Amino acid sequence: MSEVVSKYAQLDVTFADGAMRLLRSPFAQTTIALLRELFADGSTHRESEVLYAQTDAMLDELAFADCKVWCHTDGTRLDAREVINETWVREYKLLERRILPTGESEHSLRPEAMAVLACAEAIGNETITLSSPRVEMIVEALTR
Repeated sequence: MSEVVSKYAQLDVTFADGAMRLLRSPFAQTTIALLRELFADGSTHRESEVLYAQTDAMLDELAFADCKVWCHTDGTRLDAREVINETWVREYKLLERRILPTGESEHSLRPEAMAVLACAEAIGNETITLSSPRVEMIVEALTR
């Protein structure tokens, strides 16, 4: 008999993880684009006020470009504090907030966020995309 039921049950923890839940959410593309831009310099920490200001500006850009952004039930856009603290920190556990000795706070990427960013990078890898059997079949048909 197959072990598929056991293998399925073993995946419960993986699919309950914040990274996997985010990847399956309607705002995965928005979140990944924002996190890539916010942490483009390779850092993993940002002072909270700077993070809020940058995120608010980028949410405005995304909304203006008709990209998917978080909205309240009345149609108004969530501000950066709501997105970061409620969605990224509490719901998906992508960021962690801590208070610095100076009294200011900072947010840092958690392993879940790094896993999401790595996964998106791997999926979008040009080598993988171009080596797809479907692409190879198309190239072969064109060369014939």
